[in-house]
Amino acid sequence: MMPMSLLQALALLVLQSYLSLGNRVEVGDSISDDSIGGDCSWARFDESSGWRCETLQTLMGGMTSNTKVVMLTPPSNQAFNQPFKAVLKAQNSNDNPQGLEFLENEREMVDYLQQQRYAYMPRYFLSGINVQSKYRKYKKPLTLIQKNACDESGQWLGECQINPDWAKCNEAKCSGNCDTKKLMTAKERMQKGLDCPDTQVLAIEYLDGYMDLPHLHPHLQQEGAFAREVRAAALFVAYDNLRSIGVSHCDFNNGNAMFNKNDPSDAKIIDFGLSRRGESPVGRCTGRLADLGPVSGGPAPGHLWFALYRGAVQEADYQSYLRPGPLSLSTHNSFQNPVTGATMDSFTQMAAGKWAMAPAQYWPQIVQYARELLALYSQSKGPVPKKQQVKYANEDAVQQPARKIQQEPQKIQRNLAPFTRAVQEPKEPAVKVHRQQHERVESSLPVCKHVTFDVVREMFAPCKLTLLDQNKCLMKLECNNRNGKKKYVNQELSRERSIMGGRIEIDDCQNCKQV
Repeated sequence: MMPMSLLQALALLVLQSYLSLGNRVEVGDSISDDSIGGDCSWARFDESSGWRCETLQTLMGGMTSNTKVVMLTPPSNQAFNQPFKAVLKAQNSNDNPQGLEFLENEREMVDYLQQQRYAYMPRYFLSGINVQSKYRKYKKPLTLIQKNACDESGQWLGECQINPDWAKCNEAKCSGNCDTKKLMTAKERMQKGLDCPDTQVLAIEYLDGYMDLPHLHPHLQQEGAFAREVRAAALFVAYDNLRSIGVSHCDFNNGNAMFNKNDPSDAKIIDFGLSRRGESPVGRCTGRLADLGPVSGGPAPGHLWFALYRGAVQEADYQSYLRPGPLSLSTHNSFQNPVTGATMDSFTQMAAGKWAMAPAQYWPQIVQYARELLALYSQSKGPVPKKQQVKYANEDAVQQPARKIQQEPQKIQRNLAPFTRAVQEPKEPAVKVHRQQHERVESSLPVCKHVTFDVVREMFAPCKLTLLDQNKCLMKLECNNRNGKKKYVNQELSRERSIMGGRIEIDDCQNCKQV
């Protein structure tokens, strides 16, 4: 029989997974909803800032139907104002006060992660996307710690000043700092629920082409052992980067990582509602689901290993540290090195199974092996990525950088951000063009025909794309530089010079499109 602490951990896994409202961006995971095709009033979405929102699809998951696929349109005065698909989460104090706190925590955490340039998660859109004023309890923006302190103290002046619009909307039910922490039954919500409950929303990049583990698993059956181990390596590297900036996830389950269906080396971590910073050691997650064990209330290997790498689902799946679960990411068998043909071991088999017993203890070795597998996968697909060469077609955009090269050649630094290739500034004058008419650039290369751009872009989002053409090709881009000036870029693209299966980012080229 399993220890009581482990049974409690598994029960907590199910409960917190519901409460933390993880987005499952999967076609077909929808339910009937009257809001489909309408606006986003279900989320109390505020359109006064100029943002527009249309509901496309309701996703399953969560204790209420509050996670939906939407079409967002930025304000017309922004440089990029084309509609794009996103996932919108909403929660309020009437339906789920604890879920609201988790959503507030996720907003703060992803804001920090984006400041740290963490690249292994979806993009989050935090600026300008809010709920209507009457659904915001406090007048001033507060951190979650400040907000909880105001809720607990009951103060409604000073730092805790109540929003007048919120107070007016709820004056028939309460006055002052109303209790928004009480968990109510459906009947109590009908009788005592606030007319304008405290509400929060969060807009997230729609990960087109990605799947969580349950949806990916049928596809995994068609993949070889090496490709599946590469997927695990991508997950471990994504988590190691999270760990390196001091963040514990604390809610790893089968659905809280997304995998690129067509690229085993691409994985993203999602749903940071229960995550925390400043814990020592990182990943211990005291009182929650441990990322890496051993910890109180959780299995020794931790839930990153159990729920995702080993694919554990039922209680019995947690009884063995070595046996694969029903949703296992790995085959847990040996495989052939695709370059040399030599036999290689899975993570489970390494060090005679010791990694599987205590991954936290062997984490540096696990990450090193993961990076070796990713490099091997990249090598098996072609030469090591090289520096992208960019030809500019806008003289004004490169005149000043060209002078800098002549004066201070030693100060040019390589951009080492993830998914970014360093760009070499041109040493010869670029071709001068008019704003509405660009000259033809002479090149023997064919025009790129199979290029997909990242769907979600912000006002100053870098140009990220995926090249599917097998041969070297040429593409002309229209974009903005860091100063907001329009320019044209003639870009030679090659999968041999890309990373992560054709992924390319063009430096100093914002909100790009092909022309």
